[in-house]
Formats: sequence, structure tokens, C-alpha cells
Amino acid sequence: MVLAAADTWRGRRVHRDTAVLLFAARFREGDSDAERTFQPLVCSIAGKRAIGARCGEAMPARATIRTPSGEIVVARSTKPFHDEAGQHDYPAPYGPACCMYNTCVGNTVPYMVAHGAKLARDPHTIFAVWPADADIALEVATAGLVGVDANAVPALAPGQRVDQAFARGTRRFASIRTGRSGGAVVWDAGAGWRTGASPSFGARGYTLLATTDVDHDGHLELISYQNWANDYGLDVFSDADPQPLYSFSCGNI
Repeated sequence: MVLAAADTWRGRRVHRDTAVLLFAARFREGDSDAERTFQPLVCSIAGKRAIGARCGEAMPARATIRTPSGEIVVARSTKPFHDEAGQHDYPAPYGPACCMYNTCVGNTVPYMVAHGAKLARDPHTIFAVWPADADIALEVATAGLVGVDANAVPALAPGQRVDQAFARGTRRFASIRTGRSGGAVVWDAGAGWRTGASPSFGARGYTLLATTDVDHDGHLELISYQNWANDYGLDVFSDADPQPLYSFSCGNI
């Protein structure tokens, strides 16, 4: 259920200079509807790409977003957040990107579901877009190899295998797995295969979730899910740079 549902919203798509891609992690054991939150990942603000909390700051306090199941109204928190385990304080409307057993990490502007909770009960990862009619070239990935031959993806080391691969026009993206743990995200955007540099160490592998072009500059953003034994992380790459634009990890071995 890590993979997200396709962006099948049927309304007219509009090219907007300011638009945001949001993400809600898949449900895990013990989660409740009230805890389902959306956080901004990458966006265009006045035609320029931005990431993380800056994207949330560009949104209104209450907003209608589109999800694969329909439109949902979300709202920022008006209360400060206190991380009891790590003793971090976040003034409203800010909050951590994620929390694990001993601390919370990152800084974002979380949005909670204010109306349309039934649509937020999808157990999968959910991508959402604000404004609801914004065209950010969102294409959600599927499992397996789609339009890419495994033999066309270079082996990075003995024992590695291609877990997932897909094409976006002339670009190719792939996730490489090494045994039961470890792996890499690679892509070929026309200049040969490159390996994305994830700052996390210890992830069991990576699931490619989607591509976007939020600022319509021709360079795609790639959203990659870090698979951990006990939690997850996320990387947002540009196809022009192996260093992630934005990254956080709640993973612990």
C-alpha cells in the first residue's frame, strides 16, 4: 500500500504559477482518521520551485485540495505542537515532518482534514494538489517495470536487481535493490544513468512514487519513498541533480 492511487481527477487542469504537491503517508497500525495529515513536499511559487514548509506558507490556512478520491478541505493547525520525546516545540502552524519513538524531525506546515474524512481513509499513500485544478504534470508510478527493460538499467554492484522502473517521455527512472536491505534510486534524463544520493543510511530499499513538473521548466521532480523496517522516509529529487531537493526520514532499524 506504499504506492499511491493515480491522479484521475476529471476536472479541467489549469497552469498556475503557484501550485503545491502534498503528501499523506499510508495508514499504519494504530493510525486513526483524525491523525491523517497532508504535508507539502514541492511547489511552484510565482513560477519558481520551492520545497517543504515554504510551500505550506504559500497556501491559505484553509484550502480545498484534490486527491484521487475527490476534493478534501484541509486546514492548518492553530495550536503549537510539543514533541514530548525529543523536547522540540513548533509554533502554529508548523509541525514536524514526522515523528518516531524518540524524537520528531523536520519542519513543515501540516494540514489536517477538515471536511471529507471518508476520502482520506484510503490506506495507501495519498498525493494531493492545491489548488484543486492545478496542472503540475503529476504522474503516479506503478509496481514492476513499465516501458523500461531491466537490461537497460546498469547494475551498480554484484547482487543488485531492478525492483521498479518506468519511463516519462525520454526519461527513465528505476529503483535498485541489494539483497534484503539497501538499494538506490537511479534515472536517465538524457545524459546517462545517475544515482540519487539519499542522506539516509539503513533503508531497506526505495519505492518510486510519482513524478511532477511543478514549475513547468521541463525538469521533472521524482518522489521516492524510503522503506524502513519500522517506519518510512521520503526524498524529492530533480532529474537534473543527484542531491535531493528535500528529504526527511523517520526510519529506524
